[in-house]
Amino acid sequence: MSGHRPRAVLVLLAAVLSVSLAASPADAVAHDSALQAFDLRAGNVTTPLAASSAPALSWKLRSGRPGARQTAYRILVATDPRLLTEKRADVWDSGKVASAGSVGVPYRGPVAAAGKRNYWTVEVWGADSGSPAVAAPTWWETGPAQPADWGGAAWRPGHRHDRRHRRPPAHARTARYVTNASPTPNCPGSPDTDLSVRS
Repeated sequence: MSGHRPRAVLVLLAAVLSVSLAASPADAVAHDSALQAFDLRAGNVTTPLAASSAPALSWKLRSGRPGARQTAYRILVATDPRLLTEKRADVWDSGKVASAGSVGVPYRGPVAAAGKRNYWTVEVWGADSGSPAVAAPTWWETGPAQPADWGGAAWRPGHRHDRRHRRPPAHARTARYVTNASPTPNCPGSPDTDLSVRS
């Protein structure tokens, strides 16, 4: 009787493992197959501090399903990221645009003043998705476009005292010329000679 107990335990363990393995791939595909937008950029930069007043917007796409593609997008731009979590845009809402484009999409909202921060996100639809996937919000800041945007900023020249007493390093003061008199044989990827400083 005791010889049958280990066999029964093994059979029970095998049954539990087979059920869990059979269920998990389907769950993983269902979870990972949705189209997702990520790496949002304005003017090809993530969170730029000096974007143009009408930057080109871009995002990358990923999906666990081979051949998945974007069929539509909606860009939302707001003054506060909390509005985006409610799917509200107080600056610009592109509306649902039937397009596979995700690179260099033009921002067509109102021109923002220099230093103004805009928060944005994008919703994307796949070929078989009823509801869109929403990307994590990010932002861009409009840079100065006119001289008046600099607000009286001016270049500050260096002090003459600093320039007059700045000395070059010792090797630069003693060097007369550079020669390539020392060959470097059998060194893949490097030039045939070393550069040597001669006084």
